[in-house]
Amino acid sequence: MDRSWMRADRRTKEYQRGVEEFLMYAFEHGFDENKINCPCVKCAHSKSWNARRVRDHLFLNGIDETYTCWIWHGENVIESGSSQSVDQIPIKTENSYAHLCLLQNTTAVRPYFDEHMSFLMTKYPEHENDEVWLKKKQNEIFPRWFQEKIASDLLNEKKAFAYS
Repeated sequence: MDRSWMRADRRTKEYQRGVEEFLMYAFEHGFDENKINCPCVKCAHSKSWNARRVRDHLFLNGIDETYTCWIWHGENVIESGSSQSVDQIPIKTENSYAHLCLLQNTTAVRPYFDEHMSFLMTKYPEHENDEVWLKKKQNEIFPRWFQEKIASDLLNEKKAFAYS
């Protein structure tokens, strides 16, 4: 989706169309059918409102022009720290997406992402060169895999401690 409207004058038709398209996208791909995080400069995603109020805020306060990957509105980041994104990879719940973002940006967890990616490339050799497919698959199953991996590691550590 074109985001050039975000830099346009708020009084223009371009900005108006952009706001309407953004709202449609956000409610279609977002986490709540009644409210979304407000990306206006004043709220800075700290408050959630209905469509009318978000629209008003975007016209009164303007949108944060640096918000080019709409992670708070259902868009997914391909690589941690990357400005690239894949449109329309819906995330099922706000909590799972928030947890995934937190995990992706935690230094101590980064090696687990690498290990999981190696696991996926081994399990799905037909997709080993398809980075977009692999990242989408990783985003879908990493939280559960990570939870099981940590539980297993802790159990093994507990057993080792008990025998010492």
